[in-house]
Amino acid sequence: MIKYLAATVFALVCTLAASAEFSIIRSYVHPVLVGKDTSVTGVKNILSSGSGIAVAPGYVLTAAHVVPQTTGTTLYLKTDTLHTAKVVKIDRERDLALLSTKVACPCTPIAKKMPGVDDEVYTVGFPLYLLYGTQVVTSGHVQGTYQGDTVSTTHTAPGGSGGGMYVKEDGEYRLAGIAIAIASTPIGPRALHLDQEQNWLMFSVPMPAIRDFLKGTPVTLK
Repeated sequence: MIKYLAATVFALVCTLAASAEFSIIRSYVHPVLVGKDTSVTGVKNILSSGSGIAVAPGYVLTAAHVVPQTTGTTLYLKTDTLHTAKVVKIDRERDLALLSTKVACPCTPIAKKMPGVDDEVYTVGFPLYLLYGTQVVTSGHVQGTYQGDTVSTTHTAPGGSGGGMYVKEDGEYRLAGIAIAIASTPIGPRALHLDQEQNWLMFSVPMPAIRDFLKGTPVTLK
């Protein structure tokens, strides 16, 4: 009986410790919402959503495809309330965008080195935010690279784009990449244009590319 109680207490402590650790990286990531116009007051007026990472006071990093190319839409960052966001710099090819908005630190720490194959990584974002309105932390392992992007087995879903891929260094979770896509494979006749998503396989833009993208902006990553 005593052994059972001890095991239960140990498991509870471990769970609480993990929750406390993840609460730190959760605080760096926010929903990025695309609204119909500047009068958006609720989710019913939101067209789509993604995720964004606070990298400096007033600045959020996200995926470029979260930012619509059409006119007549407004970007928002949701903290306690909705705040409008403006594009400071965008690179559609590398799928990165820097937004200016009302966001304060905590701001994400940056990884000193990139994770290698089989290293554990964690993804933080808001997949399917419009359905569930919740944040999700998942873990997986780096499988390799593809066209310069990191490929890992962390889970994500639509709306998770622009979220962070984190590694643990020196007891601290640090940003190692920006989630931009999940894998998909064409199935059936080409005319059907059907894709089978592998939402357990995620692509992330690594930090060297992010640092290069941020050159000439007000944000300097330490």
